[in-house]
Amino acid sequence: MHSPIALGLLWLSTVPPTNGIVAQIFGVRYLAMLSGFTFLSHQIGSFLGAWLGGLMFDRTGSYDVVWYLAIALGVVAGLLNLPIDERETAARHRRARDGMIREPARMIARPAISTLAGRHRLRR
Repeated sequence: MHSPIALGLLWLSTVPPTNGIVAQIFGVRYLAMLSGFTFLSHQIGSFLGAWLGGLMFDRTGSYDVVWYLAIALGVVAGLLNLPIDERETAARHRRARDGMIREPARMIARPAISTLAGRHRLRR
């Protein structure tokens, strides 16, 4: 009974915050494409983690190397995220809110049908 509940709460639970971070950093104009790249990279990482974990177990007979490698990668990922300064993004959003700059995340694209060969284009 516990595993279906945990699966429901945890499966893909990182997608909304990840999409929020991508939208905050790059704006929403290309959010679908950037989210697709992000999700694809998560899937590739999941595949490689499971496959290489099994390969290491077959070679060494233990998961110890896999755990140490996972810990090391987690530390490296944490260190790579330390230089991120969210204050710049927050200040940019404040200026956009106050009307000082035009923020890409604040622009709303409305679909409009072009009369040229029935192609779709976006109008701002």
